[in-house]
Amino acid sequence: MMEPFRLTLKQVQDFGRGDSSKKAGLIQSLIKRVEAVDGRLHAYIHFDPKRLPSVNHSKKEGSENGGVLAGIPISIKDNICTRGWETTCASKILEGFIPPYDATVVEKLRDAGAIIFGKC
Repeated sequence: MMEPFRLTLKQVQDFGRGDSSKKAGLIQSLIKRVEAVDGRLHAYIHFDPKRLPSVNHSKKEGSENGGVLAGIPISIKDNICTRGWETTCASKILEGFIPPYDATVVEKLRDAGAIIFGKC
């Protein structure tokens, strides 16, 4: 079987259907991949594996929602406001800014069950 981080969105939806341990395995695979390659790529501005449901074992965003993106990890561009996540637009001027609200696109992703994985 292919590494879980290489799956397409459709394959991810099918992969974890009805089995939360498979979705947790997918998230763990993604975490390992980010840790392995982001030192060279510098794609993530904010990435904290402890915030993810499979790591801290909480039933946060995405895990209970049966939406079309239920349990699927999504990274958000850092110029989009994300409640509870530092949003800097890659600028030192905005360093420390944590918006108290989600941009509409993030609300829609969360409503669809997506898990916010990091900020790029």
